[in-house]
Amino acid sequence: MTSATITIYLEAYGCGQYGNDPHFACLKVDQRFIDRLQQWQQLCLTHSLSELRVEASPDEWYPAGIAEAEQFTYGELVVTASHFWFVDQPKHADYHMETRAQSIEEVIKQVQTGQTPLFLGDDLEYLKEQVLTNCWVVLKSAQSN
Repeated sequence: MTSATITIYLEAYGCGQYGNDPHFACLKVDQRFIDRLQQWQQLCLTHSLSELRVEASPDEWYPAGIAEAEQFTYGELVVTASHFWFVDQPKHADYHMETRAQSIEEVIKQVQTGQTPLFLGDDLEYLKEQVLTNCWVVLKSAQSN
């Protein structure tokens, strides 16, 4: 990977019946993030950990402002021997939000292409539609570069 920062849009959802569910999250990935992700992955492999949780959040949850409106309280990056995802908990709620789990190996392969933005999730058409609806100014400027 070059020193460039890659923008990744991750499909997201709420794990409960009530509340405002996020549609996706935006993550800015650089080599430092990739290196740390691989270190945490290696810890899981070396020590037979089912998962490792680190205090971290994506750069933004969408629709814009949902993290503030729902008062997200404690973002975590969850890493396993093969995947990663983000979770967060709205204040005074009995449910949480999370991004769809992503294969670390596949994300690294895609990031190494240098293509930006990347769209990662199970329903890519829906994800792209949501990103276009919520971030059309950002995408338009990225396409013109």
